[in-house]
Amino acid sequence: MKNADIEILLKDYEGCHSDFQIDNFIIGNQGDSWAQYKQCLREINGRVEILESKTGKAAGETEKELARFVFHALRLKEEIGEVTDEKRYQLETKSWAAKGLKMAAIDIMASGRISNQTYDFLFALPKESMVDIIRKLSSKKPMELLGFESEVMK
Repeated sequence: MKNADIEILLKDYEGCHSDFQIDNFIIGNQGDSWAQYKQCLREINGRVEILESKTGKAAGETEKELARFVFHALRLKEEIGEVTDEKRYQLETKSWAAKGLKMAAIDIMASGRISNQTYDFLFALPKESMVDIIRKLSSKKPMELLGFESEVMK
């Protein structure tokens, strides 16, 4: 094996998360804007702590990831606006209810019924959120609840 071959191959190596991975799997799979924003903040905090202890190439990779998370956080912050204690509570309630609705819809698609774990999750929500989810589950198909129009599924 030649070192020149290794050098050529390693030019394609990316030691950090790709933009695609950040956009779709680290941030994008979090659910609503509030959950995505909170994930961005966790990731930003972690990258800042890492940068305080790194130098050289590794710092460059961390800075690249940090820039992507900041990009998303700024976009989401513009949508969310100022976060007061009252607004944080409202956003949390809405976000957790959306997660419960998603869990229930996926359960129904996968097994035809809501799992015991999802029921436990739903019963932990405020009563009005739980009732709203049950109402939505009885009036719409699971794919519609997940944001897919029935036309897309044909």
